[in-house]
Amino acid sequence: MPEFDSLDEMVLQVALTKTTGSDPFYEQNWYRILKVRYDGKIYVQRRVSETLTTLISTPYISPTGSLRVTVVGSTIYFYANE
Repeated sequence: MPEFDSLDEMVLQVALTKTTGSDPFYEQNWYRILKVRYDGKIYVQRRVSETLTTLISTPYISPTGSLRVTVVGSTIYFYANE
């Protein structure tokens, strides 16, 4: 995430459907990790049907760094700066 100092947010979203013509936030059935500069937090969220759930909301240490995603069985692990 080396360019985060010039962006408002960065998102990695994993979904059941592909969208190119609309905001993926409004799609159904996805997980995402969202790093937001304006409030200095990382969010892990999911949307199942129309219900949005924030699983994690935590301040981040640095505006740049690495992001790692690991899938083990049916569990998705998100790591920001390890």
